[in-house]
Amino acid sequence: MKTYPEAEIREAWNHVIATRDKISRGEAKWADIAEHFTEDAIYIDPVWGRYEGRPAIRKFMHDCMEGFDDWKFPTLWSVIKDNMVICAFWSRVPGKRKEGGYYDCFSLNISIYAGNGLFCYENDIFNMAELGQLIKASGWVPPSFAIPAPADPDRNQLPPQGPDIGVWGLRPEHI
Repeated sequence: MKTYPEAEIREAWNHVIATRDKISRGEAKWADIAEHFTEDAIYIDPVWGRYEGRPAIRKFMHDCMEGFDDWKFPTLWSVIKDNMVICAFWSRVPGKRKEGGYYDCFSLNISIYAGNGLFCYENDIFNMAELGQLIKASGWVPPSFAIPAPADPDRNQLPPQGPDIGVWGLRPEHI
């Protein structure tokens, strides 16, 4: 596996963060995140499951975020090691607590850089039980047009098997 310069990875990650900021301001759509991934990228979400390929990621990002326009995901920090980016952020449920704070769930994503400004892997990680409690406490209810998560997201979680598939279901050229 080729290790890319940290400055190159940081620049590519900053483009991802810039797209997220545009989405937060209503200047872009969640599906636009897919443009930061390779054609064969893998995206794993703890609620929606595993998606492989830019078109699948684009559809997943649209579907999972439909009706969540009032949610925010402020970035806390990002660390780069070799080709990996670990990013901490809040999954911020709409509304504010009586004392003025936010309904924030600490979240992480792990991304792997593949060169040419693109990432080949992302795995989002957060505590679903905590997020559920925050949603309940906030009183937030998804709008009627929100698309529900798949009933069995684990069916998407299993990586393909075979001699040309490596760690985490990634192709050898990405690991």
